[in-house]
Amino acid sequence: MRLWTVQPRTIIDQLQKERSIEAPWLPHSISFYSPNAVPAVAWMAYEMFRRKKAVGIGGMFWLWVTPLDHVLRICPDFQLTDGPPTAPPEYLHKTRGTSTLAVFDIPDDECLVSALPLWETAMSRCAIVSSLEEDERLTTGDPPSFEYMCETWQRMFDRSFTADGYYGSPEDWVWQATVSKLKKAWIVELQQL
Repeated sequence: MRLWTVQPRTIIDQLQKERSIEAPWLPHSISFYSPNAVPAVAWMAYEMFRRKKAVGIGGMFWLWVTPLDHVLRICPDFQLTDGPPTAPPEYLHKTRGTSTLAVFDIPDDECLVSALPLWETAMSRCAIVSSLEEDERLTTGDPPSFEYMCETWQRMFDRSFTADGYYGSPEDWVWQATVSKLKKAWIVELQQL
């Protein structure tokens, strides 16, 4: 699977030196997120382990499946940063001269692909609803349990999930991938920013 990411130059230098690097341990990864998003990040780490994309519950590298030109067409204000794709603005910093745009060819069985609009819903600690009716049912009754929300979060991995257009047009969704490690052998292209 062809994926791209922006990483600090130090990560790419380490990768080229060591030939394979593990993603930083989860507490380091969580520091990029607002406290409200921590349960979703921890859940994603668990899903990586459960789906055998990682050997343990640890950190994740965030990459993009959707080509950069498509991302820029959908999100004209998109900025290349070296934080996770959905890191809050206070954690993002200027990357000019300090980061690398890296393109990788990573085996499919190493990647967990998810839809960005649905991931953002999970990070807001909301259920991923499949219809307006489900949303109305959840907002008028008792708040859904965390277990129920986690069950709905599984929908972010389903490329056929459409939610009746509730999250916009699926053709316009940006897809992301998480991996537990990067290998030098997977590098296709590096571009200094």
